[in-house]
Amino acid sequence: MRLNFILKLTVLTVLVLVGITAQLGAKTYATYTAGFYFNYPDDWTLVPYNTVDEYLARSNAGRPLFNYEAAFAPDSSDPFFANQYFIVFVDTVGQLSDKQIDSVLDQYSKTFGTGIKYFPVGDFLANVHSNEPAYDKDRKIITVVNDIVANDKSVKKNLIMTKFYERGVVSFYCYAPAATFDTDKAVFQDVIDS
Repeated sequence: MRLNFILKLTVLTVLVLVGITAQLGAKTYATYTAGFYFNYPDDWTLVPYNTVDEYLARSNAGRPLFNYEAAFAPDSSDPFFANQYFIVFVDTVGQLSDKQIDSVLDQYSKTFGTGIKYFPVGDFLANVHSNEPAYDKDRKIITVVNDIVANDKSVKKNLIMTKFYERGVVSFYCYAPAATFDTDKAVFQDVIDS
């Protein structure tokens, strides 16, 4: 009985939030199994799973990359990966302790060959630099930017934003052309802020 009430209350809350965000010009993506939601721009769309799967297969992506939650891109992008887009990965391992988060931060340091920079709450993307992971301890968000290079020229940027939350870890892998990245990262920040 109590579980049924909680489920109804959750559904009602999500519907109210969807209604509010619709008025604000944003769409909402919610996952009940992972227990979170976020808003994304009104002129973006949830990319069909078979389209993303086909793209990952053509890119020779490893099997773990097929375990994504969802992918989003502007309605006007054809194909979806032509311009900016993001893919969401979720690991519902439960809430991580500070020691476990420190272990993840240590792994980021090893992967990128540099120490973690700690930034306070605020515009956590303002001072982001390529291959330099940063952590906002208050918001429990790790950010790092990578350059995607072709012919010795940066053609795209990959912004990884990893958020620790009560049910586990959510990672947003965001991609944008290098020329528009500074504008596009504001969209990505709005998504994770929601």
